[in-house]
Formats: sequence, C-alpha cells, structure tokens
Amino acid sequence: GNCKIAKVDDMSSFWNWMQTELVEQAFTNNSGAPRVAEILTEFPNNDFTLKWHPRFVGPGRSSVFLGSIRVRQLRVEKNKGCQVSQLFGHTYPDCFGPYGSGQRSTTKYAPRYVPSYLSSCYVWRNEGETKQGALLGDQSNYGGDGFMFDLPVYRSEATVMLSDLREWHWIDRATRAIVLELTVLNVNVDKIVNTRILFEFGPTGSLNAKVRSKAASIFLFTPSLKPGRDALVFFFQILMVITFLLYNIMICCVMYKTCGGFLGERPFKTIRAAGCKKSLSFLGDMLFHYYRYGWN
Repeated sequence: GNCKIAKVDDMSSFWNWMQTELVEQAFTNNSGAPRVAEILTEFPNNDFTLKWHPRFVGPGRSSVFLGSIRVRQLRVEKNKGCQVSQLFGHTYPDCFGPYGSGQRSTTKYAPRYVPSYLSSCYVWRNEGETKQGALLGDQSNYGGDGFMFDLPVYRSEATVMLSDLREWHWIDRATRAIVLELTVLNVNVDKIVNTRILFEFGPTGSLNAKVRSKAASIFLFTPSLKPGRDALVFFFQILMVITFLLYNIMICCVMYKTCGGFLGERPFKTIRAAGCKKSLSFLGDMLFHYYRYGWN
C-alpha cells in the first residue's frame, strides 16, 4: 500500500524510513478509539501499578499490536572473509566481508560516551534471549541472534531513540542485516499475523529489503470452548489425538503378534540370540509378509 520500503536503497534512506515511515505506520493516531483491554502489572509491597492498553494500528482500527517491534542487527568482524589489496592497504587497512558463521561478530561495539539507555543495544544476544528464529535472505542465511532492541510503545520515545541510535552509529560498515519483527491481531477475522522485514547490507554498499508475513487463526494457538467453529475445531483436535493413539496401539499389538508368528513366544529374546545377519533376515521376512498378506 503506502509503505515505501522498496525505496530504501542505502544507509541514509534506511534511517529516514525508520524515523518517518515506520513511526508513522506503527503509531496510528488513536484519539477517540475504544480501549482494547486494560492490562495491569502489580508489584508486591508496592501500591504503584502499571497500566497498559494494547493499541490499534492502521486507519481501519481493525488490527491490534501484540507486544512491541523488535529490531535486530547482525554484524561481521573486520578482516574476516575478505582481504585488502596491497595497493590500498595504507589508506584502507580494514575490510568487512559478507555475512557468514565464520565472520559473525559478537563483540560489543558501543561508543565511549553513548547514552546509558542505549548501551544494551550494542551488546550481542543469542537466540534464547532474542526469541527469534533464523531467516533466509538473498545474500546469506541469518540466525536468530544479534544486537537487538525493542522499540518503545510510545511514539515520542521511539522517535528519540531512533534519532539517538542514528547519531551514535548503531549501524556502520560492519552491519550486514537488520531484521524487524512485529505481530498484530486482526479482531475482525481472528487472525494473528507475524511480519518480518529484512534489510540486507551488502559488502559493496548495496541494500535490499523484503517483507515476509505468516498468518494463522487465533484458535490454533489456544484451546477455545467458544460456541461455533472454535469449539468444533477444538473437539476435532481432541478426537484426532485419541484416534492417533488408538491406531498406534493397535499397530504395535499386531506387529508383536506377527513377530510371534515368525520368532516364537519370545521374539525379542530370539532376535538377541540370532545375531545381526539373522535378525536382518527376520526383518526382511516380516516386511515381505506384511506387503503380501497384511498384518494378520
């Protein structure tokens, strides 16, 4: 629609998109909109309670943000996977190659006087901390780790944070990918949509962007006894599990019966005593019997 992600082609246009287009689309003016829910966070021995209201996104007010937007960066170590020509080594001593597992950077790179609230953005985190999965791009396969931060839930704070990150060079020559992940719930059709936006920074200075979205019905994430199709789907899920278990029990019993027909009353003891070659022969005879006569 109105998203200008296709026009992002260098580092400057990337930051312009983050500070204008992303903020405009992610923080819709919801003055007068009804509150979706009132979520309270209470603390023991403290009367101070935090209140939070999930916000609508988009002009139709039909989609609700779940959580916040997570931004993650993947970087490379200098002088790994590349080599500076001797003709330019005296002017450009360092090089930054393409992204790969051998060139991946996990080193903290925060500038000396960076604001304290930004210091965690320059610290590498593994997949267990980022809670994100791998993503296949055009230039490389990117893991779920990286240098991450969550965009604040208030527009003013998000604008200030993005401006400070740009000023303090959160992205530089070592950056090879930026991943934005967000999840919304459409309340009209009860669908959850997870969207990942990937920006790939090539070693030559190129920048490619792509968007990937996956949607699923909300009743697939949690059992629901709500009358209608939700309860019907939940009932069939339970029925399918019971049928699957009964079928596997029947198969195991029939297989044991067939083993008894070939190997006697104690098939496992016979197999252990027969040795490897004869055991494989027994297995071949059983499979032949199955495909010719069925388990009987």
